[in-house]
Amino acid sequence: MKQLTVIALILLSTFSVANTEDPYDMSLENLLSYEVEIASNFLESTTKASSTVTMFSDVEISNMGLKTLDQLLGHVPGFVVSNLSDRISLSVRGSKSYAQVLLLIDGQKVNEVIFGGFGLTSPEISLKNVKKVEVIRGPGSAIYGANAYLGVIKITTKNERFYSFEVGQNSMKEFTGSFTKKIGKTKLSMFSQFYQDEDYKYKSYPQSASSGDGTVITNKTLPNGEDSKERVDLQLKIERGQFHLNLSHMQRKYSGGTSADALVLSKHQNISKPMKTLVHTGYNFRISEKEDLKINLGYTVSRFSPFGLRGTKNGFENFSGGEQIENRYRLTGDYRNAKNRVKIASGFEVYNEGLIKDKVLSNFDSDGNHKGSIVDNGAAYKGPRIKQYGFYVQGQTNLAKDLDTTFGVRIDDNSIFGNAISPRLSIIKSFLSRSVLKLQYGEAFRGPTYSEFFQNTFIQGNSSLKPEKVRTFETAISQDFANTRLQLTYFLSQFENQIEGYLNGSNITFRNMPNSKREGLEFEFTSILTKDLSVKGNYSYVFKINKTDQIAPDPFVNGAVILNWNKENFTFNVSTKYHRSYDGVDQSSLFLVNSKIGYSIDDVNYYLSASNLGNKEFLNSTFVRTNHQVNRGRIISGGMEMKY
Repeated sequence: MKQLTVIALILLSTFSVANTEDPYDMSLENLLSYEVEIASNFLESTTKASSTVTMFSDVEISNMGLKTLDQLLGHVPGFVVSNLSDRISLSVRGSKSYAQVLLLIDGQKVNEVIFGGFGLTSPEISLKNVKKVEVIRGPGSAIYGANAYLGVIKITTKNERFYSFEVGQNSMKEFTGSFTKKIGKTKLSMFSQFYQDEDYKYKSYPQSASSGDGTVITNKTLPNGEDSKERVDLQLKIERGQFHLNLSHMQRKYSGGTSADALVLSKHQNISKPMKTLVHTGYNFRISEKEDLKINLGYTVSRFSPFGLRGTKNGFENFSGGEQIENRYRLTGDYRNAKNRVKIASGFEVYNEGLIKDKVLSNFDSDGNHKGSIVDNGAAYKGPRIKQYGFYVQGQTNLAKDLDTTFGVRIDDNSIFGNAISPRLSIIKSFLSRSVLKLQYGEAFRGPTYSEFFQNTFIQGNSSLKPEKVRTFETAISQDFANTRLQLTYFLSQFENQIEGYLNGSNITFRNMPNSKREGLEFEFTSILTKDLSVKGNYSYVFKINKTDQIAPDPFVNGAVILNWNKENFTFNVSTKYHRSYDGVDQSSLFLVNSKIGYSIDDVNYYLSASNLGNKEFLNSTFVRTNHQVNRGRIISGGMEMKY
């Protein structure tokens, strides 16, 4: 981590100042005219996209002052962010699984091999280098295959020249630099960021009853829990004509916080050092202005190395950890033809993934007896490499005036669980004055993860698991007024073979559950109140949800509001998130407020940010649902950004 920090700071020191455009010159009217590509591989407005889509631009993200992707996703209708230790987990429309949402960064698949999600080896993804974030709410397997089960997140990064620094409470510091230069026909772009904070001390939550330094605390007075974070992000992009090469590296270090079983720990008791490196290259064959073929080859390697307290016995502290390194080779091809009345998109995906290093470390035996030293206990996951092949085809056409239709199907073949077929259909009708009605149907699947199939620890995999399947029906109606857009979406999701972890004797294992369903409403609004003032918000309500004895549902109700004021050189933003109390878990409702104020002089923007203004340390449910994750109180920081 120290070596990468030095590299990041060296990159920052190479930049020099020059003129640029005002970064806050986007008119408020653009809030109503976003175009996205995630739904069909063709550019289309969010209102007429062939899936239910939410989009955030870089200007919106900057105005909000949010630092990481997980903070932003809490503002997506129906999305609730939860945690398991340092891992990010998403609930979408009342259904939670760590592996049900696909994440793409510049087209590269980020999801992990072992657990299927993206928040373990690449948590807290920085937003500083993000041009836009597109989110599908609902099934996306008809184009994207596995993991695009309840949603797809597509991040496009920037090619800009800027640098920034920010400091704040808890010795927080963040240094960022971005550089782009054209050398002949070759365009070179570089990005680097270093973030660190130290020893946030929780006021409301004491540590578990162990010190972390070899002694056991036996009295009732326990010190408060604490945590520290460190992040390094590096990216290099090379473009020459239709060829591109992207290299990215994300490395993290987390200390303290909350363990997987929801104990609040000191920074000596719980340490993890995840990292991920992505290499992505490709060529776009431009057949004509409206026809092209993109071929991309990607390689991803991820490392997860946790080490933490696992209780005490006979006056000794027992620790365990491990090291898992996984990799993926991925080849994709995407063809688009928009020359005819029926626009065609088709493509293929081939990947091979698995573990290249796997070991479990501990200083205690299977009965919990202290052994005096840390030893290697062998592999945690005993399974082969996984191969998957997928092919999709999609058509998009106008059946009649103001009537658009999208239809398609994807077929996947997996070396572990077999075949999956994912069809989709979308019908969009414009009517009256600026009204749009959308009828959508889609099917999606999620194969069992490597962990669910092959784990061989106190968590036992189940090789007989079947893939999860979902059928989703959606109806949405939107209406544009002079300066306002309103949209109401109804969804019904029918699930088959959902995978659930449960306690089987002294071990945790997995099983497929009976059929279930989720049903709900999502309301969204965007309004330009005055020339300088805009507001954007949403409200989601899941009003039918099937319960099991093992799983408590996620919040039935959640919402968010973003208020932005921009006057000449001043920008002021307030963003809020709300969810009602959990049903079945002892957790109260939550209302969070974040704010940022900025002032620009020429190419320099000075800003002050505050997260969790109410300063209430709060709990949210972990991935295992019956436990809780502790979250920080108010953090205030300030900084500057200069474009050149």
